[in-house]
Amino acid sequence: MIINKSLFLSHVDVRGPDECWLWELACDKNGYGLFTVRIKGQWRKRNSHRVAYIIANGTISNRVCVLHTCDNPPCCNPNHLFKGTHQDNMLDRDRKGRSGSAKLREADVREIFTLYNMGNWTYEELRVRYGLFNEESIGRIIRRKTWRHVPI
Repeated sequence: MIINKSLFLSHVDVRGPDECWLWELACDKNGYGLFTVRIKGQWRKRNSHRVAYIIANGTISNRVCVLHTCDNPPCCNPNHLFKGTHQDNMLDRDRKGRSGSAKLREADVREIFTLYNMGNWTYEELRVRYGLFNEESIGRIIRRKTWRHVPI
């Protein structure tokens, strides 16, 4: 796999060592960033957090999953990433309450409010990023109809 590290990092909002470093380009339907790499002469899309892990730690098997301690799909901070098996990934998902319908945390709600008010994100983009079923869920957060108890 050929990775252009400087090109990759030019699309990551690199912040402090404990903060999430958000991917700034295209994301898949679950909010995971997508980056194109060259593998055996062909261009392939790979999740940006996986590419970030490889840049920081070296090559890993395709069977290895890269998980987030921060539970933030577009995050590419190597300090927030760890490798595990598919079973580890499913256990992590269940432990964090992400199985079944999407569940937001207070940190997610604060981030939704901030991103929307920065003017760069639409309801649809936020819906996709946070795995919600409809845009109205985002609208209710923005209008403070839901999650009013969360300090913004």
